[in-house]
Amino acid sequence: MGLFNFFKTKNSFISDADKADKLADKGKYQEALDIYNSLLKKNPKSSEILYNKSIVLVLLGNYDRSIDCLNEYLKDKPDDADAWYNKGTVLIKLKKCKQALDAFDKTLKLNPNKKKAWYNKGNVLLDLKRYEEAINAFDRTLELDPNQDKAWFNKGQALYKSDKKDEALNCFEKVLKLNPEHFDALNNKGFLLVRNNHYEDALNCFEKALSIKKDPEVYHNKGQALMDLERYDEALECFEKALQLDSSLKTSQKSRKEILSKKE
Repeated sequence: MGLFNFFKTKNSFISDADKADKLADKGKYQEALDIYNSLLKKNPKSSEILYNKSIVLVLLGNYDRSIDCLNEYLKDKPDDADAWYNKGTVLIKLKKCKQALDAFDKTLKLNPNKKKAWYNKGNVLLDLKRYEEAINAFDRTLELDPNQDKAWFNKGQALYKSDKKDEALNCFEKVLKLNPEHFDALNNKGFLLVRNNHYEDALNCFEKALSIKKDPEVYHNKGQALMDLERYDEALECFEKALQLDSSLKTSQKSRKEILSKKE
């Protein structure tokens, strides 16, 4: 998911608040939090300190407390698009997808051109299996930033889930133009090329992916392509490599057994 919008521009902060901000910038989050807590005892309604405290709490993994701070902040600053965006990203970490979606919708109502909010909205919709809406959100992201490979990739995932496989393939190809070393796009492109009987191109994708990372799923997919080509010895080698990496991979177990039965 996207990065948080971090510390807000200060107007006239007291020295302790400045110190806390600098500590947070240096990664000393607990020390910063202690100062923010002390300052909030003196001034519980300080919106800027509440906002910064919410960020530090996220970085310390205290997501529920961060939401509490953001809720308090938004009572005073309900039109702060960045705060709504941050709330959405924290809610994702809490796996509260529907609430996160509401937060991103509020963000986009206030700032319709916030591409990170469109992107994260698309991701939430993808998780919720609302694929057409996810595709629309990724399209909006790509209108704002046509070179965002992550948005192209996730749009491809949503299209694949919507059974629009040729359109998904086009997305993965776009990813690879932007980022030729994108491992998952190489694997997904290869998988879809096998479906279209473009075996040699698929094998090239799998081999390039494996040059980046040895992965059981990619070995399996390569093995299936070789099996379709009746190159059984090479396919068997791929399935065995897949099982060396993940002995529980049932698809490779089944395909390996099938090839061995042909040899008997």
